[in-house]
Amino acid sequence: MSHPNIPLLKLVKESKVYKLLGSCNSDSRLEARGVLSRDGYCYVIFDNLPDIAKINNLEVNTDNQLILQQGYQGQDYEGT
Repeated sequence: MSHPNIPLLKLVKESKVYKLLGSCNSDSRLEARGVLSRDGYCYVIFDNLPDIAKINNLEVNTDNQLILQQGYQGQDYEGT
């Protein structure tokens, strides 16, 4: 069924989140839950971490970082 008024999303590039963050490696467990795009960055939230990934254009660069959430206590971050 076609919906002419709804824009079509097309995948043009993809990458593993850990590859974009210098502080992570292939053993890092990053369960991405959602993404917000704002001001040229993608902010990724996780099910298993309170921290937020800030990623610029899916390229490895120094702007990419894991923003640590200081003082957050808890173990279950899903849906938080």
